[in-house]
Amino acid sequence: MKLKMSYVVAALLVDTILVLYTLRHYCILDKLFVLPVELIPHYSRSNIARHRATDCNLDSGVDFHKKFLYMIMTESCVPEDLLSIDIFGNSLDCQCDLLVLGYKERCTTASTYSSHVTHIFHPSTTWTTGRGILYNTTVQGDKKYMYYIFMDDDAKIKLYNDVQDHNKNPWRSFEDFLFRLRPPIAAIDTEEWRSVDRTIRFKIRNGCFQEPMEEYVTAVFFDGMINAFHHRAAETVMEPVLHHWNRFDNASWWFSQWYICLMGDMAYHNQMVFPVEFITRNTQHRSYPRHFETREIIDLITQDIEKIVPIEEFRENNLMQEWRSGGYKDRQSGYSNACVLPHTAGCVHPYKHI
Repeated sequence: MKLKMSYVVAALLVDTILVLYTLRHYCILDKLFVLPVELIPHYSRSNIARHRATDCNLDSGVDFHKKFLYMIMTESCVPEDLLSIDIFGNSLDCQCDLLVLGYKERCTTASTYSSHVTHIFHPSTTWTTGRGILYNTTVQGDKKYMYYIFMDDDAKIKLYNDVQDHNKNPWRSFEDFLFRLRPPIAAIDTEEWRSVDRTIRFKIRNGCFQEPMEEYVTAVFFDGMINAFHHRAAETVMEPVLHHWNRFDNASWWFSQWYICLMGDMAYHNQMVFPVEFITRNTQHRSYPRHFETREIIDLITQDIEKIVPIEEFRENNLMQEWRSGGYKDRQSGYSNACVLPHTAGCVHPYKHI
């Protein structure tokens, strides 16, 4: 009897070890609770490999008004803190313009702002439809920008503490990152998601982490807090989904970002990136429809994307098959291609992976 009990205890112990190893291997423990410091693999952002994109002449012949256009939704006028010298107060420093959509009240002092700040007013918009209006407004204008950057009005960028030259301006550093590497889509990771840290820990555990650390990791799913679209990626990803992405706004404003991430993954597989030096957070939390994803809605979004993709052969591609079969869960975590270095060579060609 004692021998039988010993076998049972041993079997339970083995099963427990296997379960814990699996949870740790796939970073699921990271999502359930904050790991003790001694269990977190050590890595540092103090030594980062810098890159510069190869010029593929994708931007040749384009007469850019400025490099960056920041598109912001807010209640009325642009928040004053965003016009500080360190952020967007000096248009020559940031080489940027601001397009600001007020959704509650018209900005009555709009004419007093610097010429690089433009206000428009559209009441009763959702987070999704407001961003559509911002994009359509700039597309219909005569000014061209290299990058179109959507951001929440309360989003703040900061550098990690272990980044070398920690005192540098995070906004200008992010713009330099975009200009040097020319990724089709770049998103700043959030304090809530911590996708970059989870990806790095996964790479360490699977033997594909190398030093010096690369300055970006692959992005698949990303929060819409700060998203930068190269002008050609905006044409490929943003424009096709505009007629579809507010379909589920009544259920949750989060679903429109699924359209962006899925369409982005289809068009620029392994080319969308998170820079590893930056993190962002919201300083306000407004009320809006929010609901976690359901398989039924994700399937409907996938069907919409299938209709949008312009290449017939792509609909039978392995990536689309993976999405149809529910593989979005693996892709959502970012681990399915965590060990793949994004193709950021300045050649922002859609469907390059086919």
